[in-house]
Amino acid sequence: MKIKTYLLIFIIAGVLLRLGVVFMTESHLNPELFEYEDVINHLFAGEGFTFSNDKFRLDYYAAIHPLFTFICAGIYLFTYHSFLAVEIFQILISVATGFLIYKIASEIFDKKVGLIAAALTIFHPGLIIYSTTKVHSQTLDTFFFVLITFWILKAKRTLKSVDFALLGVFIGLGSLARGTIIIALPIAAFYYFLALPLKKIQVFKKTVIIFLTAIAILSPWWVRNYLIFKQPVYMTTESMGYVLWVGFNDNATGTLYALDGKTQLAKAPEGLKEMVFSQTDEIAQQDIFRREAVNFILRNPIKSLVLYLKRIFFFWWFTPTQGFFYPKIYFTIYKLFYAASLFFIFIAIFHILKYSPINKLDILPLFLFILGLSLLQGLYYVEGRHRWEIEPLLFIFVAYGIQILRKKALLHDIRHR
Repeated sequence: MKIKTYLLIFIIAGVLLRLGVVFMTESHLNPELFEYEDVINHLFAGEGFTFSNDKFRLDYYAAIHPLFTFICAGIYLFTYHSFLAVEIFQILISVATGFLIYKIASEIFDKKVGLIAAALTIFHPGLIIYSTTKVHSQTLDTFFFVLITFWILKAKRTLKSVDFALLGVFIGLGSLARGTIIIALPIAAFYYFLALPLKKIQVFKKTVIIFLTAIAILSPWWVRNYLIFKQPVYMTTESMGYVLWVGFNDNATGTLYALDGKTQLAKAPEGLKEMVFSQTDEIAQQDIFRREAVNFILRNPIKSLVLYLKRIFFFWWFTPTQGFFYPKIYFTIYKLFYAASLFFIFIAIFHILKYSPINKLDILPLFLFILGLSLLQGLYYVEGRHRWEIEPLLFIFVAYGIQILRKKALLHDIRHR
């Protein structure tokens, strides 16, 4: 069969498998819900984009990213609040992520590598679970990381202004789903100044198009936040304080949880919690967390650096609290799978650097995205799902490593017949 036939089979199987998980777990009736649901209920009640933040005992107006919330609200509006409709949306973009990985890998390497990478993405257990049993932005975040990488390469190939404008649109929308996606702006600019076969002034104009369209998409949220808080808020108020404090405090482990399974907030000193809970607005609460984090860094620069490096290590390996909240066998299986993936990645990188004739600039956006996210996420805290946002990009190198060993095995077999 042709490679495209196999790809179609994988896509159909991926959709059917996910639907099977939905109905076997009955998540279409009772999925795991998060903050998005509370905000949507407030929206439908005419109370605006508000979250009843039990964690901080206060209503928050910028507690979460807006895009996924508005998408779910739109789906609910036309489907009588159907969880199944949202899960179908998540399933489709999850499988579409696998298709985009196929396109990226095929362009950089070949279609066989693309097929393997697509299969690894489509049948990734973690991505399946998040697209089927939860109403959560994770699937959309992963999709945008991959879509933006695909479009960076596409715009480089076509050199059309409309493609650079669309790249800006996708970066803007992606950032409204996951704030860290904004790193795509400097990555795209840096990459294009190295890779585009144009004069520097022409490259500058292309990057200006990307920045302006991204800002146009982000501006309504920024303006809304400024009108509410009377100060700039990039995406969420918690990102300005609490999530930074989670990474830099006396009990910090590198994750949201302490080693006994309690959250960092639950382990915080009583005096700090009383001070936070006594505030009457979210900006004041988050200012306290930010001051505490900055003071900790200034008092403990070496320890803070060690914590930061530790979180980067956790991003690429596993956190000490990972696996606390699901069966140990699941974690063990995934750990073996990821360890095998790293083995193939090392083979791929070695071969690319020493033997492969591919254009090294073609893989630069992938490396920059993968490395950039780990460095940025390390500023806050790390959970296993954070790597899943860019793990499909890693699968491109896993697939290439598998293909290298496969070719060597076939060659060895032919020589010894």
